[in-house]
Order: sequence, then C-alpha cells, then structure tokens
Amino acid sequence: MSATEQALRLPELLLAVFELMVSDRSLVPTTQVNRAWFDCATSILWRKVYSRVLYRVAEHRRQIYASKIERLEFDGEEAHIHEAFQGLQFNHLKTVTLDLFNPPKGGSTCLRQYIQPTLQTFNFCGGDLDDEFLLQMKATCSRLRAVTINLPGPRVTPSAFLGFISGLECLEDVNLNDMEGLLSDAMFLDLAGRSNLLRLSWGTSIPPRLITRTSNETVAPFKSVRKLTTSVSTSSVAWISQNMVHLTHLILKLEDYKEDVLKPLPKLPNLKRLRFSFEPRTVLSTESLVALRSLNKLETLDLASKSRGMKVYNARGGTFQNPDFENLISGLPLLRQLSLVIEAQLSVRAGAILAKHCPLIEECNILKNFDTRLLMALAPEDKPMFPFLQRLNVRRATFDRHEEPQTLDLNQPTLNQPAEPFPEPLV
Repeated sequence: MSATEQALRLPELLLAVFELMVSDRSLVPTTQVNRAWFDCATSILWRKVYSRVLYRVAEHRRQIYASKIERLEFDGEEAHIHEAFQGLQFNHLKTVTLDLFNPPKGGSTCLRQYIQPTLQTFNFCGGDLDDEFLLQMKATCSRLRAVTINLPGPRVTPSAFLGFISGLECLEDVNLNDMEGLLSDAMFLDLAGRSNLLRLSWGTSIPPRLITRTSNETVAPFKSVRKLTTSVSTSSVAWISQNMVHLTHLILKLEDYKEDVLKPLPKLPNLKRLRFSFEPRTVLSTESLVALRSLNKLETLDLASKSRGMKVYNARGGTFQNPDFENLISGLPLLRQLSLVIEAQLSVRAGAILAKHCPLIEECNILKNFDTRLLMALAPEDKPMFPFLQRLNVRRATFDRHEEPQTLDLNQPTLNQPAEPFPEPLV
C-alpha cells in the first residue's frame, strides 16, 4: 500500500476533509468507497438524526448507526420506536429530545437506553416519567449540563424531583415548566447558590417571600445567571437587577402593577433581550422608558400587556410621542426586534426615526395606523428603508388605490425550513 493510500485511510485526515462536506450530499457516496471511509463519513452523517430515520434502517444494522449518534430527537408519540430501540447502545449520545412520551406497559423502562454517561442535554416535552427513571439518570449522567422538562406526568414525586435536580452538579441550563407541584422553595434555593448556573426558566411564580428568603440564606444568589424566564411581582424586579448583574436575557411575566419595573433596569448593562408581559392596568413612566436607551446592547425590546395598550405618561402628564421615541431608540443601535404595545401618540414618522437609528431592525410592532404613502415619502431614494425587515405588525394599513397589495407583506416572517434528514448510507 502506497503512502498516499495509507494517508487516505487515516481517520483524522478523513474526518477533517469530510467535515467540510457535511452540508453537501456528495458526502453520502463516500460511504461506498471502503470501510475506513464508511466509518468516518457515517460518524458525521449520523451525528444528529430524528428517531424515524434510524427506525427505517434494517433491524440488524441499527446498532452500526446508533453508536455514532450524538443527538437523537423524537417528535411525537413514538412508543413503538422506543420499544424497537431497547436493545441498542447509544454510547456516544450527548442530547436526547423526547416529545409526547406515553409509555407502554413497561413504563419508562423503554427509555433506559438513552441514559448514557455521555449525555449532556435532556429535553422532555410532555408525557409520563417516574422516580426510578430520574434516579437512574442522576446516578449515570454526571456530565448533564442542560435539562428541559415540561409536563413530566403524575408519577414523579416532589422529593424525587428535588433529589434529581440537586444531585446534578454540572447543570448550567435549567428549564422547568408546567409542573407547579414539583417546583419547591428548596429547589429554588439550591439553584440560587450555584456558581455555574447560566440559564434558568422557572415555570411558576416566584413570590416576594421566596425572594426575601433567598437573600437571607444565599451568598451572591444566581451570580452567574445570564438568562432568566419566570413570573414575579413588580417589587422583585429591583432585586433581580441588583443581584443578577450579568443578565443578557430577561423575560418576565409581571403579576401586578404596583411598582415601576423599568426604573432599575439600567443596572443591567449587558442586556441583549428584554421581554416584559404586563398586567392590563399598568401605567408606564415616559422617563423610565426613555432611560432604557442606556442598554445599548439591546437586540430585542418587547413590552406588551394583555390589553390593547399600556398607558405611558411623563411627569407632566403628557403621553409618549415621537420625540420620546427617538430619544429612546437613538441609544439602541443594535436593535433587531421591537414591540411597544403602548398607548402613544406616534405618527408614521416614527417609522423613519426607527430606520435612521436602528438599521438592523427585523421585526417591528409600534404603529397604530400605517400609511405607506406617507412613509414612502420619508424614505431615502437610494437605499432600502428597512433592509433587514422580516415582519411588520400594524393595526390598520392605508395603501394607494393603484398600489399592488403584494408589494408590501405586512406579516411574513422568514422561516428556516428544516432540512431533510440524511438518508441511510447504502452499504
């Protein structure tokens, strides 16, 4: 065998070359060259697959590919597939996503094959788990860094769930929703004291008494958290701003309208995404809203309520107007998504103001009435007004009667369609 032939069989060389071809279907034929090429190419092609792709493989060949899978996704009620996979070894599995899992007679035993020491991310989106499954996962998956669990079912007990979460010491990303009976004060306090926790989605309200207890019992609570999603009272926002100083994403549902929640936010200079859902009777301060201009890293600003629009007044009782709007967004040059569902005296000129100061804007929801004729009159002649705009939400639009309606798509988000899974190599 020549030196060239030997080189073309080196796994490290083949993998480096094949990595460059991963988006090209020309990689599939390389599996037919020889055994070395097959092993390397399938290691790339089969890293991430949907369960049904592996299920379509002949039963006697499934293990060949199961041992190469790093990310496995189930997207529906597929109990028959879980049963078919029970004898397989997924010894390189890093991420598994289970959706709508309803167990057969054996309960969650048909999921045991996914509990691997290599597992780093576990996503469970509705179904029926049990204490035994969580206990085995805690004992086996010491590298688990991300856990998303929604609707785990009635067989999981609060004590077992607390033991599961508290026993996973490497957790960086915790997303727990639709399980109010399982989210306890003890679990919240455990998470608050972790220095490695980066993202937390807490699917039940955090009452002020628990905030007080966290302050009293935890040194530097949530000191490393970058993303927080939960429900709180308005009185807790100041505490969040003071303690979670590294936040980049803050997504809150506010349960009352007692305090000005915008006022403490400038203490979070690293914020990139701010999304608040307000109570209908909320009244915002113009001064506090404009002060958000200091958050110059913001890419998303979303302030909305269940009602038609929140009232915004300045100290003199005046409403939010075009100059206030310009004062706000002139400090937010990186803004990509903007939604201000407020009662304001903003004219179509606000669109031109937005185009001037936020050239990267992709989604916008600010205007009550939208007259394209007036906006076009304000637009520059030599370049697009909103070069990256994907979605525009308005209440009412006015067009010239001779204008083709399809020339302005008011609500057309750009979606990335999922690619078809790689076919099974023909070997």
